[in-house]
Amino acid sequence: MNPEIFISGLRKRGFELWADGDQLHYKGTAERMDTETCAMLKELKPEILPLVSFKVNSEDPTQKLDILNPEIWKHPRPDLLIESELEAHKNWYSTMRNPSPKYGEVALSHEEATQLAWKFILDSMKNQHREGRGRYASKSKEMKK
Repeated sequence: MNPEIFISGLRKRGFELWADGDQLHYKGTAERMDTETCAMLKELKPEILPLVSFKVNSEDPTQKLDILNPEIWKHPRPDLLIESELEAHKNWYSTMRNPSPKYGEVALSHEEATQLAWKFILDSMKNQHREGRGRYASKSKEMKK
């Protein structure tokens, strides 16, 4: 089953999913999770974790990643992404996890897909930074002064 569809179904039923490191947690409303759904959750856990382990940084949308710091490239911090960046990250992750003739029918592991999607989003931000576009425009303009 597609993990995005599974998560959507759970949310429609009132369940909330989140990750704490490599632990997947859920909370329901009045409805209890049945054994079949719980088994599917365990089976899809490796694919669900990256989809629920970060939230849009809505508390402080002005907070920025230090995209020029090599350490940030090694350790994904999707919790600092804004909504459009988070969506791009999820799309890249999903594409790399699903085998496709376009990419030689190869599906990357969770870790590989997470890291590569992170690299893609940071590359995109770095390009925006150079061009003075996006949320990194002001930082780029300051550097030119």
